[in-house]
Amino acid sequence: MKRAKSGFSIQEALSGGAGKEKGEAGTSVDPLAPQEGKPQEDFNSQQAQNFFDAFVEDLRKRDLPTVVASLEKKTLEKTGPDRLLIRLESKVQEENLNRVKGELLPWLREKLNHFGLRLESEVLATQTTQLEPYTPEEKYQYLVKKNPALAELRKKLNLELL
Repeated sequence: MKRAKSGFSIQEALSGGAGKEKGEAGTSVDPLAPQEGKPQEDFNSQQAQNFFDAFVEDLRKRDLPTVVASLEKKTLEKTGPDRLLIRLESKVQEENLNRVKGELLPWLREKLNHFGLRLESEVLATQTTQLEPYTPEEKYQYLVKKNPALAELRKKLNLELL
């Protein structure tokens, strides 16, 4: 009695072949790689954005709140005839994008009828936000930075912070 082969092979997974579809003559095909020989119609950024927003809405219906929160207000920018760029604020957002990229990219390719489409992400450098002074000491230090003469005035008048 022969065992039926499953679609998953541990040996293939260990060699890095897992998650790839089999193409002609059993060769591995990366589903995220551009597909040769298929239509590559021109599109504009607005069309891509509309389909991206629809995809995010579909994620919302599938109850993926962290992914939706990461992607819902992002804009796609067309950076070339076959390239889209999405700018993200953090590595966490990039990880969330990568979780659904295997679904998103083929979906965008089909909707835009451009099978050579590539989706790239860029994590923006974040600026550290300075907190507002809260305590009397923090307020004093903030004002001294703006006007160093304040420290001298405080000493001359013998004032204390409460």
